[in-house]
Amino acid sequence: MSGQPSPPPRRKARLSIAVPASTLSVEPSLREKTLKAGLIGRAAAIFRVDEVIVYLDSERYRRDFNVFVEVLKYLETPPHLRKRLVPLKPVLRYAGLLPPLQTPHHPSTSKPRVGEYREGVVLGYSGEKLVVDVGLGKPLVAEGPRVPRMGRVAVRITGLSPLEGVVEEPPYYWGFNVVRAEGLLGAIEAAGADTVIATSRWGVPFEEAREKLAERLEASKRVLVLFGGPHEGLYLIARRERFDLEDKADMVVNFIPEQGTRTVRTEEAVFIVMGIINILAGF
Repeated sequence: MSGQPSPPPRRKARLSIAVPASTLSVEPSLREKTLKAGLIGRAAAIFRVDEVIVYLDSERYRRDFNVFVEVLKYLETPPHLRKRLVPLKPVLRYAGLLPPLQTPHHPSTSKPRVGEYREGVVLGYSGEKLVVDVGLGKPLVAEGPRVPRMGRVAVRITGLSPLEGVVEEPPYYWGFNVVRAEGLLGAIEAAGADTVIATSRWGVPFEEAREKLAERLEASKRVLVLFGGPHEGLYLIARRERFDLEDKADMVVNFIPEQGTRTVRTEEAVFIVMGIINILAGF
């Protein structure tokens, strides 16, 4: 069978994950920290996550917090827009080692097609229309609401000669946004989710939670999945921030009951949990 696969569908509910800055703290160098951040970014894209929230779980991880956010933003930005949107900085020294994200908003060809969606950045205006760089060597003129210069927009190409389009939300999965949050509680508040799922080895075993979890996911419009760090789980982080995790989370679930290792790394947990949710959820 030949041809390109169909673009992945959008989920019925907006899906966010929250991952702590301390995830990177166990890595000895910027190179390893960059690769781990990129691995979590890949997991988010594979499982059609709409929003990755990086939260500062302790002030001592402030440097890792900044690395995490900057690397994820670099990874998420389409390659043809990086020169305009991602300035060179020491923290991104090893970003070139990351595998490409290959989400629909990262085009695999420079040859445009009518009907194709492209991510672009607004360069200016031509009358009431936007002048947008969509990575085709010359700007595209697009109809749509006025967006500030250097703002990002998704454009559907409507003509090739001249190059024209319309600002429009793509009808399929389009990658994830990156959000910074000061603390676990800040991450919960930033997501604005109607269903919050916390992951913990001290939670309800998945088999016991399966039916209720499926019902919650099916009924939700915005879902947030919380992950703890390598040094402290969610219960300990919440206690330090002086709130009860079970008051803020709708469910606390052990997605890996009877785990065979003493610990499960955060990046491993992201792949495992999101894989389970991807199969379980009809959203």
